[in-house]
Amino acid sequence: MAIDKIINSIGTNSITQSKVQKTKDKKTEDKNTDKVSSGSESTDEVNFSSKAKKLQETEQILRFALERLEQFDEVRNEKLEDVKNKVDSNYYFNDQVSDKVSENIFSDRVIRESIEKQIRVKEYVNKLKEADAEEADNSALLTAIKDRAESGFYNDKEIIEKTADKLLGLFS
Repeated sequence: MAIDKIINSIGTNSITQSKVQKTKDKKTEDKNTDKVSSGSESTDEVNFSSKAKKLQETEQILRFALERLEQFDEVRNEKLEDVKNKVDSNYYFNDQVSDKVSENIFSDRVIRESIEKQIRVKEYVNKLKEADAEEADNSALLTAIKDRAESGFYNDKEIIEKTADKLLGLFS
């Protein structure tokens, strides 16, 4: 039976050694992944997930964007205050500024030509309206003449003589 005890103790010893080795391996593995140190040789290390990294990047982008917006607000307020002061002092209401603004607005030749055409069209339309109004006046006069002719107004000897004199004056 002594042989059984030796074999059992050998088996137990190898199992114990295997457990000890596993424990050592695990400690070594833990040191490699966490690198938690109790001395001065190793350092702490933290690993972030990809989601955490994206969140951090997004936060940095947002902080940068907010800083830029604040800068724009400062610039805008300064510019708005400057424009307000210029309006209050009638800076924009002089010929030099008006000319410069119109040059900048109408610097393109095509735009200027288009505007000139629109001005000519408006003038033409106004002349047509005047002609229509004149024609309406002539139409009213022609109607009055027809009414007089039908009523016998022009059959009077005096009216005939006056009309003849006016017509002769036109041709002489």
